[in-house]
Amino acid sequence: MTDTKFSRQGQLVLDYLKSGRALTNLIALTNLGVGSLTSRVAELRKAGVEIQDEWSFDHWQRAYKKYWMEKAAP
Repeated sequence: MTDTKFSRQGQLVLDYLKSGRALTNLIALTNLGVGSLTSRVAELRKAGVEIQDEWSFDHWQRAYKKYWMEKAAP
């Protein structure tokens, strides 16, 4: 499912989020090869994609943001 209005990395991020999983910078970099998740999320939001986010903390109390999409009702 490709949408030509998004960059290749934007499409990777969109497909990942549509799978129902949360995405962080670390996951985006290591699994998808996306170096700037923030830019890709901004690209998708500008096109009208509704992406949720929240700040979380790891066990060393370092802050990171995670992104996800709400599942559509069946």
